[in-house]
Amino acid sequence: MKHTAAAIALIATTFISPLLQAKVPAITKLVLPCGGWGTRMMPFTKAQPKEVVNILNKPAIQLVVEEGIASGLTEFVIVTKRHKDSIADHFDALPELEESLHRSKKDHLIADITGIRSKADFMYIRQAEQKGTGDAVLITQKWIKDEFFCVAFPDNIFIGEENLFAEMIKIAQRENASVVAVEEVPLKEVMHHGVVVIKKEIEPGLYEIADLVEKPRPEQAPSRLVNCARFVLSSKIFKSLETIPAASNGELELPDAIVDLIKRGERVLAYWSKNQRYDIGRPMPWLEANIYYALQHPTFKDEMRSLLKTISSELFNK
Repeated sequence: MKHTAAAIALIATTFISPLLQAKVPAITKLVLPCGGWGTRMMPFTKAQPKEVVNILNKPAIQLVVEEGIASGLTEFVIVTKRHKDSIADHFDALPELEESLHRSKKDHLIADITGIRSKADFMYIRQAEQKGTGDAVLITQKWIKDEFFCVAFPDNIFIGEENLFAEMIKIAQRENASVVAVEEVPLKEVMHHGVVVIKKEIEPGLYEIADLVEKPRPEQAPSRLVNCARFVLSSKIFKSLETIPAASNGELELPDAIVDLIKRGERVLAYWSKNQRYDIGRPMPWLEANIYYALQHPTFKDEMRSLLKTISSELFNK
């Protein structure tokens, strides 16, 4: 009997306890920092938030919210500032318009938006001053409990078949660790990004991070994997955000807090996204994103193919 009890205790300690400790509750919140000026898209962004730049007939931020909903997220915390009320207006009800469309039997024109309202709750927080991506996350602390949560920068969109956040959430729950989406870039481009220092490979496309190096010279880059605007973070990130110093530009940067999190002994993983990322805060990638999004869209793909054939013919048959 003694041996049986001892064996049960050993099994509980070795196998069951770690599983119970590693269990991560459901992840339901997505923080969307929207405080930047969008200078790379001026003059368009002088009067319009960069987050509402269109991808075909949808503003970019709607695509990111739809990405979150498809991954099971239901609570969206949008960090804005003055002159960005149009973001809230977009997701809000507009009874006069909706009634008019209903009478004209055109409800389908805004069906995506009304569908979002039935599946998601929105909270808007004003960032009084533009103090960096870290500050934008830090001011949401009151609404994030002791839980994992997601962060997405809406001026980056992903096009592809993979449900990126769903995969990252699964990994965070399985590994009880924060997860950063990464992509591989040409060596000459690493100087524009935060580059991942790999500690070890867990499985193909999933790595444990030892450090992040901000904008290294190509010959000094530890890898070609760079973080790319999607995160699943432990609430312990807030402690790091409260203690790290501001960067040389005076702003609090989220990647610096992630490095601090690693130094505190927390595991942070890098997940290599299978989708194509587009930095739509710049004109040419924005245009490219529109083309590729149209090529996958059931309504627009044929028209877009026809247009590209016409342009190609005009360019190369001269």
